Amino acid sequence: MAKYLVTGGTGFIGHNLTHKLVNMGHEVIITGSATELSVPNVTTLECHLTGINFKRIGKIDGCFHQAGNNQTTSLDKEEMMTANLHAAKTLFDRLFHDHECKKIVYASSASIYGNGQIPYEETNTPNPLSFYAESKLAFDEWIQNQNLNAVGLRYSNVYGPFEHHKKNRASMISKILHDIQKNKSVKLFKYGEQKRDWIFVDDCTESNLFFMNSTYQGIVNCGSGEQTSFNEIVKICEEQLDKKASVEYIDCNMNQEYQANNQLCMKKSNTLGFHPKTSVRSGISQILKQEKD
Repeated sequence: MAKYLVTGGTGFIGHNLTHKLVNMGHEVIITGSATELSVPNVTTLECHLTGINFKRIGKIDGCFHQAGNNQTTSLDKEEMMTANLHAAKTLFDRLFHDHECKKIVYASSASIYGNGQIPYEETNTPNPLSFYAESKLAFDEWIQNQNLNAVGLRYSNVYGPFEHHKKNRASMISKILHDIQKNKSVKLFKYGEQKRDWIFVDDCTESNLFFMNSTYQGIVNCGSGEQTSFNEIVKICEEQLDKKASVEYIDCNMNQEYQANNQLCMKKSNTLGFHPKTSVRSGISQILKQEKD
């Protein structure tokens, strides 16, 4: 049994990861918010990264760093850098130097690739289109200059059950699914043919666990390696709900900062030994089953 810290443990990915660790028999401490998802049988520090009481953490074997500002459309660059760069740097410094942490696996982002040539490889020249992407890239670059035992997973459109607390930050799959269920119009940017590389949250969780236990350190993509358009997502949701959707195509108001299509090259991850397993169709089916249960 090991002892882990999960920052953002009450958030979507952190919540799933924490449950997995507890079920495996590990001791877990999490940071998070009472307004998000509760996790039983863990020590919860209700705080943001800048307010962590490090005395309550003690020695840990590893950290899964999921916390941060993920409001991708935010125009507050200073706040974004404070949360995703400066506070994260302090966290890593304290954990490695004061808490005998052996390894950290953290949430990076495929947004750093921007609208470059797909599929995105880890060696692609970055082209961040938002302050969020800039902050994630800045932290990746800092880590690579520190020679720390850490792995940055460049997440690509993570989705899964129980995203409701995220509200407007929930995945488009979650939004489309629940709009159809509630007889609401599904709003897509014209004309719904933008494509995304979607990864089911269980695969994302397994990637975190895999790289925590690997000898690898550095950056690696975390996606499915496949593309699915928004129109295709609507069709799959219609089929699984046996219900016709009302789709409204609207103008995109985000101009140059909008990442029209993305797809990750998963060759590096596959070579290292991790292979995502869940198709989009299977993932949507699991959302319906788990949220019904």
